[in-house]
Amino acid sequence: MLLVRPLCKYLCPAGLILGWCNRLPFGQYKVNQDHCTQCGLCLNVCKMDIEPYKTPNHIECIRCGKCKKNCPTKAITSLFLNPSADSRNAKIKTTARVIESEK
Repeated sequence: MLLVRPLCKYLCPAGLILGWCNRLPFGQYKVNQDHCTQCGLCLNVCKMDIEPYKTPNHIECIRCGKCKKNCPTKAITSLFLNPSADSRNAKIKTTARVIESEK
């Protein structure tokens, strides 16, 4: 059995600290289960051998972002690293209303 990144998983103090930071709400990954097909592409690119579609905020996750980048349906998101489309659309609609009211 081959251990994946044993230094990061078991010996590195930075990994321990960052792992507990995964529990903080601002950097958490979210998986939209309606879009996720559980194809396993995120698991294939994960250097920490985590199943991001099952446990996106696993304590061993180092937040490299490869799972997000390789997800074909873009089901994995993070508010901290990628603001939601809903908040961007709300800002666009508000700006459009202001421009319309100025005409």
